[in-house]
Amino acid sequence: MLSLSPELLPEPKPPLAIFERSREWASFRPTLNRVRAVLDALDEPHRKYPHILVGGTNGKGTTATNLAFNLPGRVGLFQSPHLVDIRERITIGGAWVSDTLWRRAEERVLEVVPDPELSYFEWLLVLAVEIFRMERVDWAVFEIGLGGRWDAANALDPCLSVITNVGLDHVAILGDTREAIASEKIEIARPDRPLVLPESVYRLDGVAQRLDEIGCVPRVLTGVNGYLGYRRLVDVSLDCLSITKSSQEWMSLPGRREVLVLEDKVYLDGAHNVDGWSSVLNWMRELGVGKIPILCNLSLGKNPREFMDIFDAIADSYHLWPIGFEKELPSQNWPEHVSRVDVAGVRGLLRRPVLVTGSLYLVGAFKRLLM
Repeated sequence: MLSLSPELLPEPKPPLAIFERSREWASFRPTLNRVRAVLDALDEPHRKYPHILVGGTNGKGTTATNLAFNLPGRVGLFQSPHLVDIRERITIGGAWVSDTLWRRAEERVLEVVPDPELSYFEWLLVLAVEIFRMERVDWAVFEIGLGGRWDAANALDPCLSVITNVGLDHVAILGDTREAIASEKIEIARPDRPLVLPESVYRLDGVAQRLDEIGCVPRVLTGVNGYLGYRRLVDVSLDCLSITKSSQEWMSLPGRREVLVLEDKVYLDGAHNVDGWSSVLNWMRELGVGKIPILCNLSLGKNPREFMDIFDAIADSYHLWPIGFEKELPSQNWPEHVSRVDVAGVRGLLRRPVLVTGSLYLVGAFKRLLM
């Protein structure tokens, strides 16, 4: 039996003081100029190796990971958010880089730009770019954090871009229709370079016209849906680069369709929007899971009623675990009949099968609790 700590462990992180300057979602100030200015001062480290951008509403982490897994040589991968440890965000060859290397990269950036006015996410992106240069990677894959047009990673110069799908998420920032959100995401395309995307995105109003204006080379895939669709995106992306796929193995990310065996089975998925929740429901049905308690939490802007409308088909009960992450939806936004649990309540749920879903931050907190 796994022993649970009575309270959440503090999140591990390398000893980098600049992380204390801001929180990830404290503000969103749309511009690429801050990142570009720092990269220019560093002599454009992102131009020292070919790199790929992966955007989309769902599945971009899985797609980016498997692209990196199949690229030749030493491959850097930048992702967000992390689940348990910030070191998950910057890896080479699937492994965390050393704390010493993190500090060397920070010292290098601060030597050139003593007081960079970067957000938390922008700072991590710049560190990743510099770390990959210092380690002389052969390739790098960068996962878009939010949208596309104004995401920090869009300050880079990708040889290829990928969009996994477009769903309704971050609507307050990106727009409240799929067409509006698509118009933000496709801005990661580049003139005369491939953009791999599903037909469902390409056919949205205005997308084909804008891609023609950009002058990219679209590779439009039909029938892209769910995890099998992500595999096709990876295969076609490699084909665009004239790279033979090195493995038939598919890398699964922690906290995405993950099953743990504790006192009983725990199903983990950090799905955080309507399309993602529907995918989790289908996954549960594929596994033959019947009625099950659901440990949940949502981010600001999400609708608990929409969440519950999807999961009512399998939910034995709902248990809200407030963990205090930056964008957490207030408890009072949930219906009164949803029970509120603390760590002891979470411990009690683990005596039977349970589904943990609604937010990657929730899944990360659950994993830290198990530590």
